[in-house]
Amino acid sequence: MEITFRNMQFDDLLNYSIMEKRYFADTSMLSSHAISFLYESRFSYICEIDGRIVGVSIVENIQNTNLITCLCVESSFRRLNIAKTLIKKTLSAIKEVYGEGTEVEIMCSEMNTNALNLYQSFGFKISKVEKNAYFDETDGLIMKLRIE
Repeated sequence: MEITFRNMQFDDLLNYSIMEKRYFADTSMLSSHAISFLYESRFSYICEIDGRIVGVSIVENIQNTNLITCLCVESSFRRLNIAKTLIKKTLSAIKEVYGEGTEVEIMCSEMNTNALNLYQSFGFKISKVEKNAYFDETDGLIMKLRIE
């Protein structure tokens, strides 16, 4: 099994959208990702195993905030540190361009304790609760990290 991490390319958006449909209730974000991709692709990463996309990290810059809008790993490939590596690469790329002190945000369901623990291990802290943020009416936790 060969695991490869690389910058996301425009051609990856279609394969990403297939994965998105499996794991997200709101799959209307592809057009948003396609537009932001043109501007912020240097911060977005793909994980491939044997040529198949199994993980993705997508960053958008919204109102001068670097927002990780998507971090997803296919369920059968979890526990291989893929999400951790995607976050490391994403944060490193943002730091290289914007420098220390740059803020990064991510939102996570309050019910997704695995993701919450992962983000907190990087130093993300809950800054705001968005009530009923998800289709199942769970709250979304907006988490921030200042890159040092």
